[in-house]
Amino acid sequence: MLKRIIPFAHSTITQYITKDDFVIDATCGNGHDTLFLSKLAKHVYSFDIQEHALKNTKTLLDENQIGNVTLIHNSHDRFDLVDVKPKVIMYNLGYLPGSDKSITTTHTTTISSIKKGLEILLVKGLISLTVYEGHPAGRIEGNEIQKFIQNLPPKDFNVILYITGNKKNSPYNIFIEKLR
Repeated sequence: MLKRIIPFAHSTITQYITKDDFVIDATCGNGHDTLFLSKLAKHVYSFDIQEHALKNTKTLLDENQIGNVTLIHNSHDRFDLVDVKPKVIMYNLGYLPGSDKSITTTHTTTISSIKKGLEILLVKGLISLTVYEGHPAGRIEGNEIQKFIQNLPPKDFNVILYITGNKKNSPYNIFIEKLR
């Protein structure tokens, strides 16, 4: 049976992370991906620009007695704030569910973040992006990310799209594996 978008991203990421790895949740949102990553990795660095998102994530982590997470109130293009080489960087793009839908990730900061992420990512590491094109900013962001990934050198990166081909504007996954 084919997996839905988020479970597929999680099952793919699980193949990359060990208990010795550092990982980044580039968009912590309500904390579900941060919680997922915290159970697999040594430490998670979790970014968000919205204080509300960080509070929601902290509450979820506290409820689950998770202590191996550093929450960072900043944009996901500020990986310079983290002094580790991550094995996985996970993005769940768009807007914070249950919050102001006018505050979204944007293609400019997301592509800047991906570029920085590819520099610091460990070899044989993975960037996972879940893209939502069901809103205008998401369509622009998705189009620009796809233009960017098409130009990544195949000798250095393996790029895979996992998309539902018969549902208009449905979310999809992009995976970028660093080969060398």
